[in-house]
Amino acid sequence: MTCGVGSLVKQGIKSISSRTDYNTLCNIDKKVIGSEEQAIRQLEAKPVKGGQYTVLLDPYGVFIHEAFCHLSETDSICENPQMEELLKLGKPIGTEKLNVVDDATIDGLSGSLTKSASQQVCKCTHPQPRPWRTHPRAPTVEGK
Repeated sequence: MTCGVGSLVKQGIKSISSRTDYNTLCNIDKKVIGSEEQAIRQLEAKPVKGGQYTVLLDPYGVFIHEAFCHLSETDSICENPQMEELLKLGKPIGTEKLNVVDDATIDGLSGSLTKSASQQVCKCTHPQPRPWRTHPRAPTVEGK
């Protein structure tokens, strides 16, 4: 939902998805109205004072997708030898506390797959066998 006053434009966003349950899309009126209210609240909000803040990033992975996944797309790597060196499989990037894993086999997450579009069996591409734990409140597919 987008709304504006003069040159100020704000968006309210509510994400609704399911790959397994069409009923998730039924009766979504309240979420649509919620995104409208969110956009209006943003129009009325005062700017945040500059400084250092502790933040909680999107638990669904949008931030890491935008910051890391687009960076590591094949066309970027093929056209830039420095990126190819930087993004070698298994090479650490960032701090030791950062853990990014491409694993479609973790059941119940929004990117979980058993087979790719070309019908290849999905597997974890991490060089080590699952050294991490998923967050206990990681998003799950409804009904599981």
